[in-house]
Amino acid sequence: MTGPPRPRVTLRVLDPADAADVAALVAAAVHGALPRDVMPPDDAPEPDEWTVARERAYARFLRSRPPEETSYLVVEGVSVLGVARLRHEAAGAETGVWLARSARGRGIGTAVLGLLAERAADAGAERLLADTTADNAAALASLRRHRAALHEQGGEVAAVVELGALRGRGSSR
Repeated sequence: MTGPPRPRVTLRVLDPADAADVAALVAAAVHGALPRDVMPPDDAPEPDEWTVARERAYARFLRSRPPEETSYLVVEGVSVLGVARLRHEAAGAETGVWLARSARGRGIGTAVLGLLAERAADAGAERLLADTTADNAAALASLRRHRAALHEQGGEVAAVVELGALRGRGSSR
């Protein structure tokens, strides 16, 4: 017996100067996530509501990513489902992902983490680093599937995925 089909997702490099890329991510966020899921907190009175000002702030945030970070649109078919990023540091490749609600619970986060691990290994990283919260069961499950070492302290979880087996193998993207 076989399980459900694995999601067919791809990562497409975000061009912060491409208005269509930025608009697609803003739309995915507005229709499928809370502002606190996708951008740094602000001082607005309703932290879980999208406003025109927040949409513009998120677009500015996407366009101002630092040069040592690569952001990717998470794409299934023609739908943008979220964003993933890699930032190469001395300790390894630090990553973060957010997915729209419609993409959650379907194995997409696990698939994205695998693609990010391949890209990090291809770039020479020895480990993939991620931070999440102890109550983010989906992220923790994805990290465990990729054999992450998890270290919890005060409700925060630091994860390390060793990439040795992937390095030099080439990717299947």
